[in-house]
Amino acid sequence: MSVRRNQVCNPRSGSDRGILALTLVALLFGLSATSARADEKGWVLSQKSTTLGDQYMYISPNGLKCVNPRIGVAMVTHAPDWNITMFNDKTRSYYQTTLDGYKAKLAQRGLTSDLASRQWTRATSGTIAGMKATQYVMRGGTIVRNSRNGAKTSSVSAADYWVSDDIQVPSRLGELLSSAYGLPMTQNVPLRLESTDAKGPHNMLETFSMQVANIPTGYFNCPAGYKAVTSEAEVMMNDEQKQMFEDMSKDMGGGLEAPRQAAPRAAAPQQAAPASGGNDPLSKLLDAYKKQSK
Repeated sequence: MSVRRNQVCNPRSGSDRGILALTLVALLFGLSATSARADEKGWVLSQKSTTLGDQYMYISPNGLKCVNPRIGVAMVTHAPDWNITMFNDKTRSYYQTTLDGYKAKLAQRGLTSDLASRQWTRATSGTIAGMKATQYVMRGGTIVRNSRNGAKTSSVSAADYWVSDDIQVPSRLGELLSSAYGLPMTQNVPLRLESTDAKGPHNMLETFSMQVANIPTGYFNCPAGYKAVTSEAEVMMNDEQKQMFEDMSKDMGGGLEAPRQAAPRAAAPQQAAPASGGNDPLSKLLDAYKKQSK
């Protein structure tokens, strides 16, 4: 099976999401046993994450591509430097940053959690989306972190975390995935994360389906001819949204910092609507959208 470049599909909802999603992937991404040259064995996962939204994840030992088909945004990274490139197929724009810069931005916007600091215990084995998986569990109250106002207590009291036994990645890629999901460092790809807090249980990550595919090395690069911009906020927006952002900024007396224009950074892959709360332009944009929709 092979993967062709720059084609996306819309995820489907419901209990049959996994089967339908992979069917669409097969049709629209050109997964065919007789098609183009294959560079290396890889995997295609369809997932839903509270952090990253609906996405298709393409993984090989040398690269990662996450596609959010709803908004046409993708994130790619590959060996040896594992720098992050985020691009928009609809506006043909892209933004680049280093892996460490990306991780810092995730932390700044509160997209990471303190789960990585908790005490995890290996539990049982099972199968998720046809893959052998290992479960890790966390039980036991809260932890305290330092903040500007002193002690801050987390409300997550329990969590269950499943990783793939079949898909192992290089340590730098493992750092990226653990940062994106706020989980302990592992070289196994996360498949499911369920947590419990004062409001009850939450399914934070779910993998619906998996397909083995041969992925060309170039699939983990930004397409040629795209325009560099200076922030991930610009990549996330289409032209109409950019104008709306500017208009809202004017209405609020310039309180919002409109994205500048010119060159690098990347957001959590295929990220339709990440959590906000930081001071960077993307966080302000997301906060503004929430106010506008009320």
